[in-house]
Amino acid sequence: MRNDSYNDNYDHNGWEDDAEYADLNENGVYEEYEDYDAYDEYDDYDLDDELSSENSFRIAMSVFNLISMLIGLAVILVLTALLFSLFNWVQRDLSQSLSVIVAPFNR
Repeated sequence: MRNDSYNDNYDHNGWEDDAEYADLNENGVYEEYEDYDAYDEYDDYDLDDELSSENSFRIAMSVFNLISMLIGLAVILVLTALLFSLFNWVQRDLSQSLSVIVAPFNR
C-alpha cells in the first residue's frame, strides 16, 4: 500500500553529479543558490588545535583528579591518626581517673 505523501515526480535514482543545487523561493519556485560565504569565518578553524586543547584539558583534569585523590588519602590518614590519639588519651585518662577514685579504698 502506497503512502499518501508519496510523490511520483521524485527521482529515485539518486543525485546527479552535475546537478545545480536549487531552493524554493517564497513563491514556491526553484532558484539557484547564490554563493554563500557565511562560513568564511570558519576557514581558519583548525580541528587539530581543538583536539589538542581538548586532549590537554583531559590530561589536566586527570592530573587534578590524581592530586585530589592523594590529598583525600592524606586527610584520611591524618584523621585516623587523630582518632587513635583520642582513643589512647581517653584510655590513659580513664585509668588515671579510676586510680584516683579507687586510691582511698586501697589503704
